[in-house]
Amino acid sequence: KNLSGSPAEYDQTDKTDLVNMIAILGSRYNQIIQHIATTVSQISNLMPQQRDRLMHGSSTGYSRELPEISGITSLCRKDIAEDLEKSIPSRMLSFPRAIKFTGALYSIGLPPEVIGLGNALEDIQKTIGEDAFENLIRKDYPSMVSDLNFVFGYLDLNSANRFLPVAAQKSLQNDINILKDIFNITECCEPSYKKLLEIIQPELIRTDETTDENVSHIIESTLLQMAKIRRTLG
Repeated sequence: KNLSGSPAEYDQTDKTDLVNMIAILGSRYNQIIQHIATTVSQISNLMPQQRDRLMHGSSTGYSRELPEISGITSLCRKDIAEDLEKSIPSRMLSFPRAIKFTGALYSIGLPPEVIGLGNALEDIQKTIGEDAFENLIRKDYPSMVSDLNFVFGYLDLNSANRFLPVAAQKSLQNDINILKDIFNITECCEPSYKKLLEIIQPELIRTDETTDENVSHIIESTLLQMAKIRRTLG
């Protein structure tokens, strides 16, 4: 698509729809991400270092303050605002910085771009309407399908499921099924990447003082090879 033309114009209805869609997307994302915080932190410990950073709260990352969402919930429909409020974790979660956060999720076969997305798009169609949904994928985010085609090359839910609770597995599988149906995307993980995913086992990422140095080296090397295939750490 040509993105060099005049900026899109939004009337008040469009703006209201956008706020409601952001809340729905956030709610679905929150419902999953809180279940995998520990896994993300464990893997991030083994990711290649970009540069030394001052960490707060733990050795693995930053303790995030619970998000302040009143600014968006005050603009949402009441039912959508309530769902977003319910999705907020009851405790602070510790996550690495953005690059390692993204890299850790890619390294278990779960690109963060797909988390909650399919279910959220279905919710948008049902609760806000088809017009808002079409505007989202054609006007607001016209590169969504090309972006998803890229990330599906590193998606392997069978590998990711080894690290996920059952409730998250079911929800993510539904995300994937919906995205495949809406955008006619084929689920096909890049073969060499898939082989590397098989090396990353849950029992091997639980690092502590007793962790074998050779095992750590193998995992770190594998994570680096995966990043090279993606051409980015995060």
